[in-house]
Amino acid sequence: MVFFAAVLAFMLAKTAVTAWTPLAERPSRPYVVFINGLLSSSDGDPYNNMGFDSIRRYLADHSTYTFTDEHFILYSYNGGQVVDGLWQPNPYSPGDTTQPLTKSVASLDEMIEQVRQHDPGAAFLLVGHSLGGRIAWDYFVKHAEDHQIGEYIIGAVTLDSPINGCGYKELEELLGDYATEITESITAVGAEGVVEELAEDYLNRSQRMVENRLSAKKLQQRGVVVATFTSKDDLIVPPYCAAITAEDGTLATEGAVLSLGYDLSSPLGHEQVLESERVARYIADLLEYDKR
Repeated sequence: MVFFAAVLAFMLAKTAVTAWTPLAERPSRPYVVFINGLLSSSDGDPYNNMGFDSIRRYLADHSTYTFTDEHFILYSYNGGQVVDGLWQPNPYSPGDTTQPLTKSVASLDEMIEQVRQHDPGAAFLLVGHSLGGRIAWDYFVKHAEDHQIGEYIIGAVTLDSPINGCGYKELEELLGDYATEITESITAVGAEGVVEELAEDYLNRSQRMVENRLSAKKLQQRGVVVATFTSKDDLIVPPYCAAITAEDGTLATEGAVLSLGYDLSSPLGHEQVLESERVARYIADLLEYDKR
């Protein structure tokens, strides 16, 4: 359960809302879907709780995107709808993020399909932190046999995400007093269910790694980018939980295992990847490369 602890401390910046242009009338640029992790929340405003501030700021400084760009889409665990040609995420609470993974993936699936209906030429890059990256990955696995997926999905960038599950019982020994705080937070919103799902995956991590490796290969063959970024300094989701590796131990995807150092503002190391310029630069380069 512990890999979500630092999400509680992550303060999502407040930004002003601008008037949106209907989806079908926007210039042909990829949509970037930002997916926050367990215990995050949103008031339903497209930007107020979007997060990923450093990445969005880097894109604003080094690409054609702005900090509150119309092509930035906030994923909601409660889904949403296109209203008057605009994507409107539904509000969600920390408790909503504890739902089964299949339901969270279904919300992402429905969102992408709704946007595509209103903007048939839409292409998407999924960027997820922690549980958000796991949701993006499970969406990929669900559609790995879709030979057309590369026509509308550029790829996914996962950031310290429990792709291989998370063995929280092992991590509790490392966290000491933090474990009590985390347990209380998880119990308060009833998050044990999704946490147990990830723990079960971790127990079967050898088989899961084989399956993830095969899924990544299929997606890459279909022209979809898979990039996993993980930090050696993350005590919540260590690299062996967050990276897809080949049999020789090297990464089987794009991305990197980063050394980000210790930061007093993130003592468990779980949010530091969100501040990495290397990650932001990779995303900017990927969007610049994709000219659709």
